[in-house]
Amino acid sequence: AFIGSMHPMQSFALNEGNGSPFHGIIFAVEGDIQALHIAAKIAVDLGATCIPINTEDKTLYHAAAVVASNYLVTLLSLAFSLIEHAGISGSDKWKVLKPLIEGTLSNIEKAGIPAALTGPIARGDIEIVKRHIEEIGKKLPELLDLYNTLGFHTIGIAESKGTLSEKSADILKKITNRKDSA
Repeated sequence: AFIGSMHPMQSFALNEGNGSPFHGIIFAVEGDIQALHIAAKIAVDLGATCIPINTEDKTLYHAAAVVASNYLVTLLSLAFSLIEHAGISGSDKWKVLKPLIEGTLSNIEKAGIPAALTGPIARGDIEIVKRHIEEIGKKLPELLDLYNTLGFHTIGIAESKGTLSEKSADILKKITNRKDSA
């Protein structure tokens, strides 16, 4: 018997019926050589491609999938909550945020991370970040820890981009309740 596994890097929340949901996606495959050949054939038959992965790396691969898909939903839920509290509701939330989301994904695809990073942390705009933290703390305190944690990790990206001074980074780490790197 051949032993292997295939993991599609795709979200299957909706079955839209527009052909194969596997077309154009990538499967991570692992196993013995015979299983890898069978997996590659299955992937091609489904309109997908595959990349090999070591068995010991599958957990981090899956964690990356969770962050890229599940936590993206969580991040957008956070954005929707914030914009709704700013007075924009219903389908207007999506209409307002969708172009920003699509533009950001396009920038990441074209320029990569960290070049795609914009916004107050990338600019070192400490006062804006302080106001965000204050307002979220007042109106949506349950979201403040997540906002601060994301801000902290954004500081490192801004430092890599070269647009954030060490002094501003240190101040931002303090106001996001973080003193050192994660």
